[in-house]
Amino acid sequence: MGNTIGWKKEGKEEIRSFMDEAADALDQDKAGIHDLSLAKLRMEVQKRLEGQVLDRLFVASLAEEEFGAGDEYVFDESKVDEYRDILWKDYEDACTKLQEWEADEQENDGKVVSRCEFYKLKKAGIARLLDYYKWWPKEEVHKHDVSDLPDDQEDEFGFCQNKSSADVLPAMRYHHTKNVIRSYYARNNNVLQNEQFSILPFKSTISNAGRGVFIDGYAPAGTLLAFFPGKVWPKDFLMTATLQVQRNLESDPRHQLSMRYDDILIDSRRSPYTVYDNMWALAHVVNHPPAPPSSEDESDSSIKQSRNSPNCVTTPIDFTKSMLKQHQDRDLTRYIPNEYEVEPKSWAKNALDTNDVIMNGMGLLALRDVQDEELFYDYRLSPASGASIYPEWYHVWNEDAAINRWSSEEK
Repeated sequence: MGNTIGWKKEGKEEIRSFMDEAADALDQDKAGIHDLSLAKLRMEVQKRLEGQVLDRLFVASLAEEEFGAGDEYVFDESKVDEYRDILWKDYEDACTKLQEWEADEQENDGKVVSRCEFYKLKKAGIARLLDYYKWWPKEEVHKHDVSDLPDDQEDEFGFCQNKSSADVLPAMRYHHTKNVIRSYYARNNNVLQNEQFSILPFKSTISNAGRGVFIDGYAPAGTLLAFFPGKVWPKDFLMTATLQVQRNLESDPRHQLSMRYDDILIDSRRSPYTVYDNMWALAHVVNHPPAPPSSEDESDSSIKQSRNSPNCVTTPIDFTKSMLKQHQDRDLTRYIPNEYEVEPKSWAKNALDTNDVIMNGMGLLALRDVQDEELFYDYRLSPASGASIYPEWYHVWNEDAAINRWSSEEK
């Protein structure tokens, strides 16, 4: 896949001018965005997101097909040399980027620090894969020391191999490698010019948080970055659920139950972290940002707060027949990372929905421009019972937003 032209970064004056024009356009809109009901507003968001949803599905299919299929946890022999070259190329790229950014890291610029953290993880993670498969170029074999980890320490992928059985390690290394390879294909696809970014699961930059999700490349604010995978529970079923189902849904220790504004529930609790055909189906692994550290140095504190504050926000997504018809040459339905736990009843569908919707889903949008950094979104846990029951690690970033989220009703 050849290199293509990526997003052009605007200067501050261009951004300000664009925002002014956008505000004027909204004011002149006959519908008047402030006059829209929540339901109609969701329809407008859906309409504006359809192109991006389709692009993600399309790129996922390109990356999956390019990767090829071998036997279980064994690479296609005809592709091994290509995989090795890609890992080595990505490793060298990470080394180069680190050299570029580490000189500025001491200035404590939040963006620079985030990029350095990402490239350190990526470099060390790829080195571990090259070492595991013995794929180092001959002249490089003795130049790299991939250290053994203590029994209780996770590696760069958030995987604790010393606590896993011997047969699990080959499977995990296979999927770690597949993720990196597909990420490379996505960033270098020669079909969609603006698709020069991908997402990757690595060990989170938050202590004791396990895995996190990182963007590899650059995406402007408003970009659809990830899907929430898993079972979809329709609102009508939840309203009449048995006591057993209710108790089952109360157990969510990892906070992987996601409720849309129309009360459709996405259940990602049993969704794997590494084996989806759709490489974008990682939103359930994205972490809630930690509380900003207290500091007497206000400038230092503001840098860290901006670096770790939410950079994504959830959005409802509907996968539609008309959307998929735009690529009739390939079956994109297999890349929809959701399925209904129970089919919604026709009488219970939203009055504004049509038979065009084949699956309800949910995604993450970039709140700001993001580049080579960990993704975070505000979980907005329900404040109904008070902050005393919040998990110890949970920081309330926007109390008003949380209250509005759990008190809003359809208009």
